[in-house]
Amino acid sequence: MKKLSARQTFRSLMSGPGTTILPVVHDAISALVTRNVGFEIALVSGNVSAAATFGYPDIGLVSMTEMAQLVRQINRAAPLGYLVDAENGFGNALNVQRTVSEFEAAGASAVMIEDTEMPQRFGAAGKTFVSCEEACVKLRAALEARNDPDLVIVGRCDTLQFFDMQETIRRVQAYSACGVDAIFVPAAKSRAEFKALRQATNLPLIAVGLPADDSASGLAFLAECGVSLTVTSTIPFQVAVQATFEALSHLRATGEFGPFTGRACSRAYLDELLGAKNYEEKQSRYGSPKA
Repeated sequence: MKKLSARQTFRSLMSGPGTTILPVVHDAISALVTRNVGFEIALVSGNVSAAATFGYPDIGLVSMTEMAQLVRQINRAAPLGYLVDAENGFGNALNVQRTVSEFEAAGASAVMIEDTEMPQRFGAAGKTFVSCEEACVKLRAALEARNDPDLVIVGRCDTLQFFDMQETIRRVQAYSACGVDAIFVPAAKSRAEFKALRQATNLPLIAVGLPADDSASGLAFLAECGVSLTVTSTIPFQVAVQATFEALSHLRATGEFGPFTGRACSRAYLDELLGAKNYEEKQSRYGSPKA
């Protein structure tokens, strides 16, 4: 049987039964760990990447080319089906087309375009949005820009936490009509919200986190609501930041790592992640001959 490409795998899981988790990755090592524990698809998040790789808050300071290079590095280290956060496409419709082209060339399996306005207007309270009409222009431009028909284009609608459901439904229906492959509404949490979204579009839905109600929890609840994919929160990244802070704080205070030594991954596990044996074998085969 022919092996599915990463993009075909992404599409298959997105269209399959139940709800599939999309872990958030931000660099090569987090991607390697994600692959090592058995995930086949993941999200390259804009906000976590900005923090982890560049030390910036999530206010649009990372450029498209920097993000494309990061995706290329991550995909080279651990080829998985990556949904890449393309923010608002980094500009107008022409910018969106270049963004899709660059992210596709970098190895993305899916590209997500949102309807926020960037950069945010100075002094604006919360997010500001482009019109529904402009968002549709960008999504159609994104669809036209892809070379591989297996590349997934996701329309992201962020209005739910700022406006009423009616406006969100209007946008979801419009984005679906543009021909995108999936819809992402990150603020949706309740059964009623998911039901309204499910009635508004027949496209795969993407959610954030593992919300629950009294009758079902986590993935079971999302599956009942017809959600195809759910993005993990930033918790794995925050856990890593906290562990680093605690270990270095202990070192600063005591001059040793103490109990943190036992909490570190083994060198053998790190070598496994990095494929050290493969490189050692190559060194032995390609080493310089003796004079």
